[in-house]
Amino acid sequence: MLVSAGIGVFFTLKFSAGTDVGDMLVQRKIQDRVSEKISRIRATQGDILELAVLESVLTFEQEDVWQNVPAGLGKSVSRAEIPAVFRFFVKISEPISVSAHENGDEIVCTVTAPKLRPVLPVAFDTSRAVWTRDIGFLRFNREEMTDELQKKISMRLVISAKNHARSAAVRDAARKSFEKFVTKWLDDIRELRERPNTRLTVKILFADEVPPPEEKSFPAPEPSVPVTL
Repeated sequence: MLVSAGIGVFFTLKFSAGTDVGDMLVQRKIQDRVSEKISRIRATQGDILELAVLESVLTFEQEDVWQNVPAGLGKSVSRAEIPAVFRFFVKISEPISVSAHENGDEIVCTVTAPKLRPVLPVAFDTSRAVWTRDIGFLRFNREEMTDELQKKISMRLVISAKNHARSAAVRDAARKSFEKFVTKWLDDIRELRERPNTRLTVKILFADEVPPPEEKSFPAPEPSVPVTL
């Protein structure tokens, strides 16, 4: 009787301490292995200038519904919240044009920068991803729903990145970064250094913001007038 009570107290203490029962019976060994296969290494030619970074959490949802069946029985929903980091850059190996005009003691420089591009593929943190699944009672497609949604995440992130690259908020942030880059470069121009009282103003446009040159239009030929003899 005393032996049984002692064993009961022992197990109670073990469980209260959060000890796994398996650890009490066998020795446990955990190993992590990492393998890597490098598929490609290439130089960027030193022409990548990162201008803006946007961090956001995107929610992706996929729904699979059996029609004419109550939602609690035939509706499956898989949802993923993905923390993503969008980065945007220009290639300074592409043409950069500068036009300037004087306005009193001010020189206004309009700089046409290369096209603003997103870094692809988009980086996201899988350790912070949150998955939720609401599977109908008659449905057994939990893994299928998850797999299908995972396959679409990268593609949808690319679409989001391209949309962000056209947004005013990202372009304003990128414009300020490029303005600092160009202003420091223009400050080294000798002609400007010799005019210390001259104020420099820089205006940045990206290549896809510049309207195409107007096509020359020619007047339509006058219609011929029939001559009656």
